[in-house]
Amino acid sequence: MTGRTGVTGSALLRLLHRLAGSEAGPHDAISHPPRQDFAQQMSQWLRWTDAIPLSAALDAQPQASAPAQVESAELDAAQARRVHESLVAAIAEDVRAMAAMPAVTPPQDPKDRAADAAVCRQRYLSRQLAMSQSIERLRERLRARMAQVSPELARLAAVDTVMEQVLGHQEQRLLAPLPGMLGRYFERLQRADDAAALKAAAEAAEAAEAAEAAEGEAPGDEAPAARPGAAPVRGRRWLPAFSQDMQALLMAELEIRFHPVQGLVEALRQGHGAAVPPTTTRT
Repeated sequence: MTGRTGVTGSALLRLLHRLAGSEAGPHDAISHPPRQDFAQQMSQWLRWTDAIPLSAALDAQPQASAPAQVESAELDAAQARRVHESLVAAIAEDVRAMAAMPAVTPPQDPKDRAADAAVCRQRYLSRQLAMSQSIERLRERLRARMAQVSPELARLAAVDTVMEQVLGHQEQRLLAPLPGMLGRYFERLQRADDAAALKAAAEAAEAAEAAEAAEGEAPGDEAPAARPGAAPVRGRRWLPAFSQDMQALLMAELEIRFHPVQGLVEALRQGHGAAVPPTTTRT
């Protein structure tokens, strides 16, 4: 109930293949065969030592707290929605900030290009950290609530604790390379923009020289106010599309990170017997 959807079928993997271009994926572990189901992937991720705490959690006989102190499942779902909406809003704010980066005049200095890519990586890394911390705190609160409902949910909460510890390492291994990959994608777009600007400037200069030669312009003639061969100022026309890609990548990552929360909320809903729809995520 708290398991993840297969990574290979998620929006995240599709984005990684597209944004990485000719690069290899961020990690070989993300390239499982497409027909491999979740149980097969889990068998590769779990070590034999992980089976010990998992077995202990499954065999435990926890006692639930007094039902009179238990809040409704509606509050659990509302709390999860608030956290999710807050993370979505923060992602949107980061994307707006990226889209508002100033224009540059190519060719951009390689140091400046690297500095701008570093800003991109740091924004993504900061958002990853915020997602991780917020969702971790939310899962802890939901597990505490499950321990108050029934012994069965208390056991499920214990299992989720173990799964978070075991699969958290794999999740980090898969998601940690994303900021660097996005930064390289930024630099590739900027280099392509620089190359296009230099080519356009060279072509304009050649056209201007050809026009001057055809008109028989003398060397001492007054030059025009604006030389058509001057390097044009580029406005990073690719930046809005890049920002949308960054938003889609962050939202796909949020979907993966938030999936266990959806399972916990659904478990609480079923445990209470309340008709509360499960928390949904949008990508």
